[in-house]
Amino acid sequence: MDSINAPKLKDLLTETTKKIESADSNIEINTIVENLIISVIGSEYASLWVFDESKAVLLRERKKECVREISMLSQHGVLAKCFLTLTGGIFNYLASEKEYVLETDNPDKIKMKSMIILPMLDGERLLGMITAYSSVQKIKNFSEDDKELLEAMMPFFSNIIYRMHPQMKQEESDRVYINHTLKEESKSVVAKVTEIRASQKTVETSDATLTFLSNTVHDIRTPANALYGFLELLEEQIENPRLLQYIENAKESAGFINDLTTSILDRISSQRARKKAVPVVISTGKFFATIAESFSANMSNKEITFTIYIDP
Repeated sequence: MDSINAPKLKDLLTETTKKIESADSNIEINTIVENLIISVIGSEYASLWVFDESKAVLLRERKKECVREISMLSQHGVLAKCFLTLTGGIFNYLASEKEYVLETDNPDKIKMKSMIILPMLDGERLLGMITAYSSVQKIKNFSEDDKELLEAMMPFFSNIIYRMHPQMKQEESDRVYINHTLKEESKSVVAKVTEIRASQKTVETSDATLTFLSNTVHDIRTPANALYGFLELLEEQIENPRLLQYIENAKESAGFINDLTTSILDRISSQRARKKAVPVVISTGKFFATIAESFSANMSNKEITFTIYIDP
């Protein structure tokens, strides 16, 4: 699915706010919000979990035939980890995660492939969790762009929680105030998303320019190196001093092109290295297994044995 733009998001938030204002039950509101999340980031499913502090459970306002609550007392699972640390995460191979627990992370028991989890916070207070996920039937690898979009929409989601559960609002709030706040937050969200998209577009343009330049330089460098090699071979076969001088001049030109392209490639590498690195936590076993898989065919043909051992 293409990234959602600001005008489309504005229309979605406006439509969602109107639907919420006319909704008759929390179950209906929950369905509206989950459909909004699915539309925004292109996931197959989504869940809006509200945190009940008195019972230490996450509640989902759905019909009785669905799983409606998950206890956080057991403190097991990827969802519980995000809950306890109040941090979000992207898990594109959910079942491979070390902390994965079926009952907590996949209560609907679908063939889960990937999930993105984000806490809803009002200051330091946890209001609930948002999860968006896709099965193997509709593979979706979530990205940092998806995470940023949902994070930008958190104030909007928080006010929906207060609309559904006004008792959670510390100060007394009536529905008129909450509905007004929803409209104001939708404007703020659109502004944030516009800013995020502009930033992402700048980065993408810069990356595309560097990639194009790098590819072009490589296209120049390859024939220059080949030309230099042919000139050396030719030099060994010729004894005429004048022709040898021509060959020497041609070799100097080919060498200059090689030095120039090397300098340009080094500059491109340094430009890319200046970009802010974002540290991520990875599963080393899965990481090296992926690398091994990429070369497995060639290694097999060459009868190379590749073994991974990680000292625990």
